Amino acid sequence: MLNKNVIQDELNQLSQRMQNQELLFDLADDDDLIDAIIYEQKSLYSRYTYLIKKAKAESLHMDYVERKSLEKCGS
Repeated sequence: MLNKNVIQDELNQLSQRMQNQELLFDLADDDDLIDAIIYEQKSLYSRYTYLIKKAKAESLHMDYVERKSLEKCGS
């Protein structure tokens, strides 16, 4: 069972990592690197989604997490 602080910390870390991946994507010019970045973004988004579901299932109220990068990845 994950507690609120663990979930919140991981959500914050995931958000930052996704923003970093977005910056790398903007700079990438190699098809293989672009593919790797896309797979990493999807992986991070999946983990983020899992944590949100876990928090909801445990009725945890989470603090604000930057979602700009997450919205792009989820679409």
